[in-house]
Amino acid sequence: MGFVWKFIVYWAEDFLEVVYKDALEIEFQQNSIPYEREKKYDLAYKGHKLNRTYFADFVIFDKILLEVKA
Repeated sequence: MGFVWKFIVYWAEDFLEVVYKDALEIEFQQNSIPYEREKKYDLAYKGHKLNRTYFADFVIFDKILLEVKA
């Protein structure tokens, strides 16, 4: 994922997270990287479903969670 480092250097500004997410999505598409954006996960604790939902910014290769922070 060398493009991620180039991405960080290129975008050395203070944008909102959504701007970075949109740009990263383009990079994933151009580099043929399988991903899902804002994937929803139901949460449980000790077998009990919680009344909360987690949305991962990106799930890459169906196993890597990527959280974008601005």
